[in-house]
Amino acid sequence: MKKLVISSSAKVYDKLQSFIDTIKGEYQVLDKVRILDNNNFEEEYKKHHIAFYKNLLKADVYLLFNPDKDSILGYIGSASFAELNFAVCQNFLRDKKIDIYIYKMPGEKVSCYNEIKLWLDLKWIKLWSE
Repeated sequence: MKKLVISSSAKVYDKLQSFIDTIKGEYQVLDKVRILDNNNFEEEYKKHHIAFYKNLLKADVYLLFNPDKDSILGYIGSASFAELNFAVCQNFLRDKKIDIYIYKMPGEKVSCYNEIKLWLDLKWIKLWSE
């Protein structure tokens, strides 16, 4: 079973959980966005980032889950884009073979739209539906 790591905005957590239910049995989900305890946010935030990036190093598949959010088509936040970039760089610098996907094409209002379009054209990443 392939090991999957998923990035996403925490604000679409419920949609992410529903999506994960549809792929159960196909992938072992190593890590995904988490809802953190506000009482201990700073410590948990750092621990989550460390664990997330370590799991990304073990992944066979990376997915940036980017459904529509707040009327923005295929929303991608800056943290999710950084995680996507990290996955791409692993394939370049560490000769990893991570299959890298985004859930859907972002709209032109998304700040990293041009990079996403270029990376798709270069076949560095793929749409999940492919």
